[in-house]
Amino acid sequence: EEEGEEGEEGGGVEEGTLLAQLAPAHDSGDVESQPSDPGALAAERKRMAEALQRAALEAQWAAVEQSTIAEAERVEQRRAQPLGAKGKGDKIGFAGAVAFFEQEVDMTAYAAVIVREDWSGASCLTRYFPFARPKLRGDHLAAQRDMLMCVAKIAFDESQEVHQRILMSIFKSLTGNTRDPPRFGAHWELVGFQGNDPATDLRGVGMLSLLNALFLVTRRRELAQKLYTLSRGDRDFPFMAVSINLTKVCLEALRSGSLTTAANQRNSVVEAFHDLHCGLYAHMALQWRARLLSIRDFGQVLKELHELGTKRTAVALKKSHGLGKGPQVSLSDEEKITFGGQV
Repeated sequence: EEEGEEGEEGGGVEEGTLLAQLAPAHDSGDVESQPSDPGALAAERKRMAEALQRAALEAQWAAVEQSTIAEAERVEQRRAQPLGAKGKGDKIGFAGAVAFFEQEVDMTAYAAVIVREDWSGASCLTRYFPFARPKLRGDHLAAQRDMLMCVAKIAFDESQEVHQRILMSIFKSLTGNTRDPPRFGAHWELVGFQGNDPATDLRGVGMLSLLNALFLVTRRRELAQKLYTLSRGDRDFPFMAVSINLTKVCLEALRSGSLTTAANQRNSVVEAFHDLHCGLYAHMALQWRARLLSIRDFGQVLKELHELGTKRTAVALKKSHGLGKGPQVSLSDEEKITFGGQV
């Protein structure tokens, strides 16, 4: 029993050891070392078992707390580091992004829930007589339409390197930075996101809004730079927030059949869709300059753009290639974000 007491003082014993200490005393008849009342012995054993159970629970909670702290530290480290880039200036092009969604993403679950057509806003003839509705010429065009609608259902995924590269490529193309910025931070407001985390702005149309912006900054670079310059002028507006709203208009135009003629002419739903986005953005910029608009006017302007995109789609598409002469964007040194001594 003296050895047992020394072991307990030395830093804890297992439940079996504690119970074993009681058992020999009972068997040996050493009345002085055990409670004279059997009920008291049972109560003592119960107390010790409960103490052990509490100790085990405390140890489990301590382990959970340590794990939570460690995970929080890992998240903080990820937030402080550039993510999704393989190296300096490693952008992803529009074709590469489209190929990723077409070839590497399982669209089965998304395809089951997308709304391919919506004729509720169409004319009476088109609404009630299906034979009068415009149709895509070819299964490949229908497949492209479905792909775009599925991408709109895909949320930004931290674990997907391609998602990260698309986001980083948009930022670098607009700002002139050659290194990836941190995944979180106030610098995202430079390109028109509404807070420190761009993913929170993408919930309406998912990755399709980033795909639209990537097309704009890679396939219509001059237009993108002029739009970005205007967005940071005296009557500034949030570049990416506007782009996301215009993506919603384009998606509605696609569902309503307004883009079908243009898609058939181009033999590409993808090109027609992104051209409409560019055309609507260019038209908005022209109105912004001519009418001296500000962000307070955006609600009314968005209604006009919705009408243009869904009812006068051909007119909007003609505006997709430019804004006329204009200055290129140039950020101040304070606005540029430096990583490792390089911009």
